[in-house]
Amino acid sequence: MGKFKLSVLMCRFKLSVLWSFTKSDDDDEENGECASSVAHVSKRLPLSREMKTSLKTFSDRLIEETEAEGRTSSAQNYAAAVRSFMKFLDEPDIFVSKINRPLLKSYEQWLWNNGVSHNTSSCYMRSFRVVYNKAVEYYRLKNRNPFDAVFTGNDKKEKRVMGRSDIVAIETLDLEPGSDLYRTRDFFLFQFYAACMPFWYVANLKKKYLYDNVIRSPHKLNKSLIFIDLLPPMQQIIERYNDPASEYLFPRLKVVLDKKPSKEYHDFFDHYHLLLNQMGEMAGVQKTLNAYLDKYSYLDDF
Repeated sequence: MGKFKLSVLMCRFKLSVLWSFTKSDDDDEENGECASSVAHVSKRLPLSREMKTSLKTFSDRLIEETEAEGRTSSAQNYAAAVRSFMKFLDEPDIFVSKINRPLLKSYEQWLWNNGVSHNTSSCYMRSFRVVYNKAVEYYRLKNRNPFDAVFTGNDKKEKRVMGRSDIVAIETLDLEPGSDLYRTRDFFLFQFYAACMPFWYVANLKKKYLYDNVIRSPHKLNKSLIFIDLLPPMQQIIERYNDPASEYLFPRLKVVLDKKPSKEYHDFFDHYHLLLNQMGEMAGVQKTLNAYLDKYSYLDDF
């Protein structure tokens, strides 16, 4: 992966803070805006028996209208939470009235057993709680507060950093050039070298942002320029995926992201995360790897 000192990355530790995703408004909605949001979904259904309360019907509509309101971050959080819960159930749908404390405790344990950290499972739970609270109001059900039984806080003791040995182990894996694992490693390491640049930014990087071995990328929120030194391994990765006909550095990623929130988009990320964890196991990395590298921080020994 090139002979360079990983200590260079520490010089850009503060830059990683700038790559945080847009804060979701989920917490604000839980503190009083739930009723007004539910009113936007559609006319309230007639009061019916609790059994006729489809979670999928409501969540699909909620996600669609949340996206239409421009609250993309919240819509994606809702979709990810519901999709994860349905995967746990191994069912296409469930009645909202059937969601209770024992079921959520089982779901939480399932997440932990599958390598999901406490903080990540907490994110799922908080987003799912927003969907649930809106659904019970929409369907005029009694809110039994089932999420009181699961962890929805922030575990400050949880270690969320990657060590130098982890990155070296990933860099030195003997992978077949051109394979899915090889491409997965390239994209993962590019994110890391770029001060933990979010996946969305990587996919949207344009060739015109490169100037004199520096990436000058406009920030998603305020359009101010972020400057990232283009390290030798980053340049090598860019050259491997260069397409003269495209204005983007990684056109394949751009094509996939433009298809959200389609099935192809979700299938890509499910497969990408599966490959990341396979790569992590091969490298002996103890952390669960994912595309959201802004959640990691650098160690002092970088």
